Amino acid sequence: MRETQLIQKFRRKITLKCNKAGLEFFFYKIPDGSKGGLRPFDAVLWLAGKTFAIEFKVGKNKLEPHQKYCLDQVKKTGNRALVIRETDVDSIIEQIISTCLVTRAILKKYGNSFKKQSN
Repeated sequence: MRETQLIQKFRRKITLKCNKAGLEFFFYKIPDGSKGGLRPFDAVLWLAGKTFAIEFKVGKNKLEPHQKYCLDQVKKTGNRALVIRETDVDSIIEQIISTCLVTRAILKKYGNSFKKQSN
């Protein structure tokens, strides 16, 4: 499987799962550098108030040092950084969806009361 196929598979499956769960999302594939520029990671997913930085890897490909650095920086900001391989697409999507459903349930129950208490 090529990386583009893996990205398409992920996009198709996350779209189906989000639509089924009633979750709004935005998926953005960062364009490949036409002049050989380095991308920090392959894509960004915004879902239920959460940001996911995603790097897709196929075969035995490993993270490049700049990718590891960028994903670590994303984690330091309190967001999520994922490395997705063809063997774990389904399990990672399930984890993403279940995390976002829990978040949605908490926000539905408590609304903005967290913000009001911290003022």
